[in-house]
Amino acid sequence: MSDDPRLQTLWDKQEIAEVLGARYGRALDWLDEEALKDCFHPDGHVDYGFFVGNAHDWCVAVMPIEKESLHRFHYVFNILIRIEGDTAEAESNSLAGGRRPDGEGGFTQSFFGSRYLDRLERRGGVWKIAERRALLEFAQEMPSSGGPGGGLAGLELVSGLSPQHALYRPMRPAD
Repeated sequence: MSDDPRLQTLWDKQEIAEVLGARYGRALDWLDEEALKDCFHPDGHVDYGFFVGNAHDWCVAVMPIEKESLHRFHYVFNILIRIEGDTAEAESNSLAGGRRPDGEGGFTQSFFGSRYLDRLERRGGVWKIAERRALLEFAQEMPSSGGPGGGLAGLELVSGLSPQHALYRPMRPAD
């Protein structure tokens, strides 16, 4: 903790933004269930429409859905944070998607735009999501032209990202 309240606020906002954005998105992209759970307090509550309940139970439930996609991406941005002591309110935007087989020899690309309304708590010096409500703003599916031969020349098209993937590196928060 800093003696300068402005510096402490910046520090807290950076920690919160990392939980909401980079850590959350990365955990879903790499199918790292434990890293995803680490974004939420164990007694956290979520409302994603199709799932309303305990945040850690949602982490378990969403993994099979995410695994259906060969490639996934989750970007969280425009994060607005208001801190009051050991609690914070945040609102952010999300763009997510995935590429999966269409069952006919091709692929389908999905895109989702969402808004997250979060309440976070600092417990034991660590910020995590205590409550999340996800609002869907748009959903789009279309045939995918990407893939080997359809991507950018020389750029590796990754598939099967998981904690077991050769390129995966644990990126747990520092203690």
